[in-house]
Amino acid sequence: MFNFFLDKLNDEEIEYLVSNTVFCKEEILYLFDRFVYLDKYKAGHLTYAEFEMIPEFSSNPLKTLILNYIEENVLEYEKMNFAYFLDFMRIFHIKTEQTKRINFLFSLFDLNKDHKLCYGVLKEIQRLLGLPENKEEIEEVLKLYDLGQKGYLDVFDFTRMYNEDSYFDNLMVINFKNNIPKTERRATLWDIFWNTSND
Repeated sequence: MFNFFLDKLNDEEIEYLVSNTVFCKEEILYLFDRFVYLDKYKAGHLTYAEFEMIPEFSSNPLKTLILNYIEENVLEYEKMNFAYFLDFMRIFHIKTEQTKRINFLFSLFDLNKDHKLCYGVLKEIQRLLGLPENKEEIEEVLKLYDLGQKGYLDVFDFTRMYNEDSYFDNLMVINFKNNIPKTERRATLWDIFWNTSND
């Protein structure tokens, strides 16, 4: 994995990342600036506490589940360098295959780590997402999507639910291009002439 400079990416690194990730050059530069800003101690990696400060997650109801997942499952992210940071953020990119987002979200929701979203797990997910407890809603979800009436949703049931409800994909996709600051265009002689002639 590339050893990136602490405060600046060179052209070779940018070219490598554009070729090997889902991100375009502008998104990479934006995310690198964000990474450097979050890296308060200029250590070249983010700690768990610094990762918690990512603005894209701050208002996302999945934040707690995402951070729990990182803490429990992704040991190399304990000290997340920029390459790992990009690798993780790609899950939320629109160009990433939807099946990867579905599998990631299912693993977030799989609180018992048994590949089953049972009634109790769905109830806990409601709580973690800040939704009011709704027994009827959980029963309705199980009734609609639990093929074979097993008493839980497996990944295939969950995939069907995900595909039928855009709410989940809206939570999972971050439009990184929307966050890139727009550069203001300088006025040209033509702009001045055009405005004068129209007065």
